[in-house]
Amino acid sequence: MPTKYALLVGVDLYITDGLRKHPDGKLVSLPSLQGAMNDVREIQTILRDQFDFDEHEFTVLTSSPSSSDSCVPHEPEDKRPTHANIKGAFEEIHEKAKSGDVFFFHFSGHGALLPTTLSPPANNRPNDASLMTADYCCGKPAVRGWELNEWLRRINEKNVRVIVLLDSCYSGGVRRAGTRFRSPENWTPPPNLPADEEAAQGTQRKPGHRDGDLEECWDINPKGFALMAACQRRGKAAEKDEDGAAYGAFTLALMKYLRDPSYMPSFTYHDIRDHIAHQLESWDLSQKPQVFGRDRLAFLEDYEPFVAAPIAGTWQEGHLSLPIGTVHGTYEGAEFITISSRSNAVVSIFEVNDRKSKALIQRGSMQGLSQSIKLIPYRWRAKEALEVVVDPNLGQVFRAMLKSDLEKRIAGDIQCPVTLNLTNKGNPKAIWFRLGKKEDGGIDIFGPESLSGDQGPVRGWMPEGKTDEDRARESATALAHLFRFGQILYLQNESENTAPFQATVKQAGTTAAQTFGYEFQNLDGGELHFAVLILSSGYHVKQLFPVTDTLQTVPSGGRRSFQFRLTVPDELRRAERRGQQYEYRDIIRTVVTRGKGLSLRSVELPDIWNANRWDEKRSSGLGRDAELQEDVSWWVQDDQKVTS
Repeated sequence: MPTKYALLVGVDLYITDGLRKHPDGKLVSLPSLQGAMNDVREIQTILRDQFDFDEHEFTVLTSSPSSSDSCVPHEPEDKRPTHANIKGAFEEIHEKAKSGDVFFFHFSGHGALLPTTLSPPANNRPNDASLMTADYCCGKPAVRGWELNEWLRRINEKNVRVIVLLDSCYSGGVRRAGTRFRSPENWTPPPNLPADEEAAQGTQRKPGHRDGDLEECWDINPKGFALMAACQRRGKAAEKDEDGAAYGAFTLALMKYLRDPSYMPSFTYHDIRDHIAHQLESWDLSQKPQVFGRDRLAFLEDYEPFVAAPIAGTWQEGHLSLPIGTVHGTYEGAEFITISSRSNAVVSIFEVNDRKSKALIQRGSMQGLSQSIKLIPYRWRAKEALEVVVDPNLGQVFRAMLKSDLEKRIAGDIQCPVTLNLTNKGNPKAIWFRLGKKEDGGIDIFGPESLSGDQGPVRGWMPEGKTDEDRARESATALAHLFRFGQILYLQNESENTAPFQATVKQAGTTAAQTFGYEFQNLDGGELHFAVLILSSGYHVKQLFPVTDTLQTVPSGGRRSFQFRLTVPDELRRAERRGQQYEYRDIIRTVVTRGKGLSLRSVELPDIWNANRWDEKRSSGLGRDAELQEDVSWWVQDDQKVTS
């Protein structure tokens, strides 16, 4: 069993002894906080009681006023959140932790921008986003953002899963709104002391460009790493009172959510971030929590659950506005359903542009819901007739149930003719599939070669039901999945033609390794924003880069590159027959826009063998907040790779 380590740091009291001064001779001081210690206590309780952290593997460093002297910490010197103690705790955990273990780091306290240190290697950043230690005003170092990155990287490189929560101002860069701030107000950072420079000696890694953004600072997204920050890079983070005690608003919202009966272990950092943002908004706080790293991982877990991406709709002039459009494969007539315990309603799209659409209530009621309404896909729209040719050997009962179930999943004209000629593809202008009964009683699904990549049956899918009803339902689920995959695949035909960028995918290494290098170059006169999707041989759609639910911004003339590897899933290999040669097609799709306010999460799909999970798991998150822009150009480029 993996060992779960936790380092919890809370700084309420900042010590001042006169050793650090401003250039005018005034003493440097930081105002005390009230909620950092409470944050640490609550986080420790949750980790122990809900996530099975061992009481003996907690390292807790806090600074709180003693009852006799409000200027002296209650804690002994070796338990205070000084730079030396924090660094020592990281070193100890690095020595003890082994592959497969878990490390959780939480910091509550002041954050500030400090003059950058001269070493390690000089850089163009004028300041370092920093976590302020209890003894900083005593002439000791703060924890610089790049320094924290280095400590975390060393632990992560041992294949230890790393989770970080920062509840301080500037935490989205590594400040608290309300009447108390976790950054000093009207505070001019003092010049660095020799101790600040000495703390940087021996660091081999050059600081990144994020002011604490680990994703860019490492230039990679480490496997098994996630960081949740209380606010944006330049934002403030609030303290809030609850039942007579003060807490960081971010930590308080997190605690409330984790203790809510509706919380499910499959909720991801992305989902939790969305819930916290909604809670902070309800408290009239303007801070925007952030997630860096692997935001699709389940909280404190090492797997990525698949959940239907929620869409945040808003009422505008008598209709519902949804942040999805043609770029997401959305067409007039597509339907979405609300996900609320108070009200259920189905809405139908009546107008679509590139990146947003308008909808009206089709049935049900939205009475009692707020201005912002959460919805998930209900029925995708077939632009033309959907024809599913059914082998007569599957029976009339199966065909009737199949058609009925398809109509629950896809809006539009659905035809299910019966024919003995299984090579008949029906209307060549329609989307079509064929269902054939195998000799062993199983079912094969055939589709257009442009969708499947070959003329053979869909591999990796096999119905498990024993009755016609069960097999028809499973077949309808798979067909709806393939239909949606086709809609996304053919989006390239909807995009603009002349692309102001160059994207290349080249083999890197041996053929067996299936490792590729990807490079994007911006040829436009302004910023472009892009993401890379993978449309796989298992009929899944997933954002490959960046791994967070964002677009990567590239300035004019800029380049971005990364490497990735393609593998053949075991579920496909099990479908191979001895003596036959098989090919597997993967499409690496580049989606580019001049507008940044775009999320592609609603186009993601699981593998075909997990198609039923679309029905089983539905996220209750609120979706990304994105500032949509009108009339923004977008482009799609596909690069196809075939593995034999």
